[in-house]
Amino acid sequence: MNKTKVLLVLVILFMTFSNCFSQIKTGSIKGTVVDEKGVPVSDCKVRLLSFSEMKVLETIVTDSTGKYFFTNLVTGRYNIRITNKEKKISNNFDVTIQDSLLNINTDSAVSPKTADKINTTEQIDVTSEKQVYEMFVDKNVYNVSHDNSLKGMNVIDALKKTPFVSVENMSILLKANPNIKFKLNDSPVNISGEQLYQFLLSMPAENVLAIEVYTNPGVKQSSEGTGGIINIVLKKEEEIPENKNINAGTYYYSTNSYNGFLGLGINEKNYDASLFYNYSRFNNSSNFDRKKIIYNPQYSEIFQSGITPSPSSTHYITLNADKSVLKKGNINFMGTFLSNTSNSDRTGQSSYYDILGNQTNKYSSENNSDTKFTSLELTSGLTTKIANEKNNLNVTASYKTDNIRNDFSGKQIYEPVYNRKDYMIKSGFQQDLKNFYFKPEFSTKFSKTLTFNTGGEFSGFKNKNENNVLNFDTTTNQFYYDNNLSNNFEYNRNIYSAYLETIANFSNLSLSAGLRMEKTNSDGNLVGTGNSFENNYTDFFPAFSLLKTINPNNSIRVSYSKRLNRPEAFYLNPFVNKNNVTLTVSTGNPYLSPEYSHTVELSYINSTGGININPTVFFKATNNVIAYVKSIIDSNITFSTYKNLNKTNSYGIDLSISGLFFKRAYLNGGISYYKSDLSGDVNSDINGNSISTLKANCSISIPVTLILSLDLYYLYQGKKLKPQGYTEPYQFLNAGISLRLMDSKLNIRLSANDIFNSQRLKAISDYEDSYEESLNKQNSQSIMLGINFMWGKIDNKKSKEPKSKKTKIPDTDLKESY
Repeated sequence: MNKTKVLLVLVILFMTFSNCFSQIKTGSIKGTVVDEKGVPVSDCKVRLLSFSEMKVLETIVTDSTGKYFFTNLVTGRYNIRITNKEKKISNNFDVTIQDSLLNINTDSAVSPKTADKINTTEQIDVTSEKQVYEMFVDKNVYNVSHDNSLKGMNVIDALKKTPFVSVENMSILLKANPNIKFKLNDSPVNISGEQLYQFLLSMPAENVLAIEVYTNPGVKQSSEGTGGIINIVLKKEEEIPENKNINAGTYYYSTNSYNGFLGLGINEKNYDASLFYNYSRFNNSSNFDRKKIIYNPQYSEIFQSGITPSPSSTHYITLNADKSVLKKGNINFMGTFLSNTSNSDRTGQSSYYDILGNQTNKYSSENNSDTKFTSLELTSGLTTKIANEKNNLNVTASYKTDNIRNDFSGKQIYEPVYNRKDYMIKSGFQQDLKNFYFKPEFSTKFSKTLTFNTGGEFSGFKNKNENNVLNFDTTTNQFYYDNNLSNNFEYNRNIYSAYLETIANFSNLSLSAGLRMEKTNSDGNLVGTGNSFENNYTDFFPAFSLLKTINPNNSIRVSYSKRLNRPEAFYLNPFVNKNNVTLTVSTGNPYLSPEYSHTVELSYINSTGGININPTVFFKATNNVIAYVKSIIDSNITFSTYKNLNKTNSYGIDLSISGLFFKRAYLNGGISYYKSDLSGDVNSDINGNSISTLKANCSISIPVTLILSLDLYYLYQGKKLKPQGYTEPYQFLNAGISLRLMDSKLNIRLSANDIFNSQRLKAISDYEDSYEESLNKQNSQSIMLGINFMWGKIDNKKSKEPKSKKTKIPDTDLKESY
């Protein structure tokens, strides 16, 4: 099937989705405005606004009996504003219409506010299980604060409900892509993996306002990375009740692995702070099998197998503080420290055969690796308004330092029949990384429909790594310093950025357009060899997004952005690593260019009855693709390096579905189908490659009782394209039960991970005159028991500012909403 046919099929699918979900029911909202004595108030202006755009849909005036009535309203979320300047009356609240509650009477829910309480905001929850998903011009938003089912749960639980996001064991993926950037209140979160998972696990979902998902980020975001951005927006101080709490938990795995955490939190009138500590001990282990065939000039088959136990332990501490300043702003600070130690003992067997099947060589290998990794990061930010409410200033600065130390020893023991001497080696590796980050941003609302955003960014990176290798001399029985395998490499990179963005909001149309400029200065030096290089370049990154709001429940968006991936420092190291025992030669490539991607997305969102459906058609063209490639030199030596290939074209469809089904089961799932065409380097023997891929994941939570729920998670990953081959499909299933006791303060979770022991990675490579396949299997099958307990006092009566009186919903309305 050619590209035209594929795109035609995708467009038909997209139109089918649009037609399927265009059947929208209508409802009404009516009410009566009364004063504090219960007397109806006439001549009050009542405006009905769409919540997502905050634009006026209809304006009416209360009659002589204080009544108002809006009809022909599609299901969705609305904002109602009631004012009477003469009588100094103001009220503002939200209402949600759903299929189960189309006609809403707010008579007892509305009473006007006097002048001293103008601009306060109330919300009417007409359903206890409403799921609010919205599409904006540059992002998709999951309004966590309006999901009452998350009471007593954490941010990981919220992410499992977020469209396009999946959680695999301790990894968080966006559209099944792990290469994503995390932010907290728009500030970068530079931790990843297990530490990021534990950090989010300790954060109560009740303190989160929303989760923003950027699948095609605009110019405000750094151009680095093509996986997307997830931003967790915390509630402002006035939205969080004053409280003090302790959150503790422990998780134990049947692999004799465990972790535990303790979190302390406080939220007062003008400040809040939290301290979190986590300790983990994991007994990781993996098995590997590898087969390699060399056809020319001399046929040879190589079989390798082994096991790698690699226990590790981690200490992680984070401190977060936020304080109100300057009356209209706040300053925040976050510090993190991480210390990880790991040990790997790898044993294996290698056998060589000729074309007749005769064994020509055999040896066993024993490798030991001890690694210690420490990381310290300090981040501070300031948010404030300048001159008036229309101007906002945000400033973020951070410093991060990482240190890696590794001691390695290995030996190869040959069978006596081959009359070869054993081989031994030792090495000491150390790496020091430093990151500097500074980002000022300014936003001004030029008019009711026009907003300008501008800002700059500096990112500095320094990398120093030294590798000292000792080889064993069998004649003297001593180790000697090996210059052929030792090197000292330094790399520096500074990125200077500036951007300008315009956002225009019209009646039912929103437009975002901007341009980002980035100047990159980088240099590398292989110390002591005179081998150095520089790579300076300037890039421009345009972005465009157009959002059409059909009605409060249906929107369509088209977007475009240009992004890049810069090569990692070790990709560029020109040192040539020769290993005469394994017959391999590897080197970096200092002439690598960044890879650039151009992405176009067409998205549709429908939110009806608490169910969110979001299909997306996309096309991505990536130029200068960076790939790790292999070739055969001198008949039997494998040469490996990094190269820029021509390009990759990917196109396909994503479908995300989430919400409450059958009034009981919460489902969050996604399915993606895409095709990738990879073009080879015209200056090499690398051939192009093409493959179709299917990805699917589904998370289901089924309440069995009020305190007990059944949780299921399934993931399927189809074939994945590589420059010289592919990885075969894999899948796994997790299942568990969750128990919430003591008003959700005590949470107990029991789960079985990778029930069918099917999570394994098999890779196939075919290059020049050789063929290679490898199979790696992690010990992912396990039983996990987790216990989480939160102590704390939450006083909802306290507030930082005068709060308006709580609204009350008639019991009949509330019951109808279930």
